[in-house]
Amino acid sequence: MQSMTAYLGPGVESILTELIVSATALFVALGGVVRFIFWRIDRVATRERLAQKSERDIMQAHLQGRIDGLDRLVSEAAKENRFLRAELHRYARHVGILEGLMRANHLEPPAMGPPAVLPEHKVA
Repeated sequence: MQSMTAYLGPGVESILTELIVSATALFVALGGVVRFIFWRIDRVATRERLAQKSERDIMQAHLQGRIDGLDRLVSEAAKENRFLRAELHRYARHVGILEGLMRANHLEPPAMGPPAVLPEHKVA
């Protein structure tokens, strides 16, 4: 049996060897380029994730501050509401006592006007 290189002619073996080496070098270089592209994409994505995290942390801190402020405002309003309810209860009690004293002394208490109705509680 004859070898393949003898059949193809002289110098073909060196050409095939160079062709194989060149193709291998080309594939290695192509692999390096692909690796570099993936490394670059990963680096850009990492930078973008860090920027988004930083922006999200800033926004979260800002919103948490606003939420805390609103919580304080609601707490103060609830405290004022309790105080005003207690004041109203004391006032109503004193008015009742005064009306009782006036009736006991045969005096007619002054007529009261219609009760004050808040706009959101109006009856249609």
